[in-house]
Amino acid sequence: MLEESQVEDLAEEVTDRVSNTIMTDGLARFTLPHYLKYEHRLDTRSELVRDWAVHGPFGQWAAQLLNASSVRLYNAEAIFHQGSDSPTACKPAWHRDTIAAPFDPSVRAITFNVYLDPIASDGPHGDALIYLAGSHKSFDHHHKELNENGEDDESDWIQPNLRVGDVLAHDPNVYHTPSGRGCWKRRSLQFRYVAVDKSTQFSFGPNRLPHGPIPWTLAHSPGIAPHGLKDGDAFGGPWYPQVYPEALLEEHVPFGTGTGRAAVAWSVIRVLQLAQEAQDTVINPLHPDRPTKGSYAMDGPISDPKDWTFQEISPGSGIQVPCHKHGLFCKNL
Repeated sequence: MLEESQVEDLAEEVTDRVSNTIMTDGLARFTLPHYLKYEHRLDTRSELVRDWAVHGPFGQWAAQLLNASSVRLYNAEAIFHQGSDSPTACKPAWHRDTIAAPFDPSVRAITFNVYLDPIASDGPHGDALIYLAGSHKSFDHHHKELNENGEDDESDWIQPNLRVGDVLAHDPNVYHTPSGRGCWKRRSLQFRYVAVDKSTQFSFGPNRLPHGPIPWTLAHSPGIAPHGLKDGDAFGGPWYPQVYPEALLEEHVPFGTGTGRAAVAWSVIRVLQLAQEAQDTVINPLHPDRPTKGSYAMDGPISDPKDWTFQEISPGSGIQVPCHKHGLFCKNL
């Protein structure tokens, strides 16, 4: 639990003082037009957000829940929905956060979700996250069964109702979605953490689709995000600062988005190049209707390509994404 006044301070900071970047005004406008704001790595642009992300209670909570001796922050983001102003319908969007986590799916990690307004899974403000219970334990657990009447069986769904100050915590591998039952301008912050030891490696290659014109590309991709890491490097550094057992002073360095290091790296040309690399990597040349094994999609990592196909992420976008044949992500596109 957080104090309501603390959440109000964060809401004012992120809504009024943290401006949008190309993440929202460029990439999200094209690929995720239902978002009013979709900004990653807010901890590099707001001292208040960084104070909460690095020095607040989340790091210790993550260490306790993950049973970890060392924890690092890997993202602090804001997601604001357009509500009834959205050019696309309000609907569920089942997915796993695995696709946007810069490490192997076997690495222990956790997300804390802080809503800036009261929210539920039903009613006028009915767009809270719904979780498929136990789905973080197996990537094969990504669909719900139909009951004897042919209706969706929601018995294994976790559907929270939240007040301001409540905090949701979930494993990035869990299958989840905003309920889509309400259509309003929901606002939330996500603080994401990973348990780190000497064996933890950075991993965020072009084997992820969608990739390129997606906001998390700017947050993690080598050659775009200013962390200086490549696949296989030890996970760490100022872009992914340690928060537990203590923050490191030498990792508190500036990352500007006007003329700073982040802005120099956020090249439109490089983003488009990466999108092409992702298409070339994920599409199986021998079976172009299937993704390649070891790729990542919204439904999770791809282990058996025969269970997958491709579908356009939004009408007219021209962006094809992998869909599990029994998954729920593409069902609602």
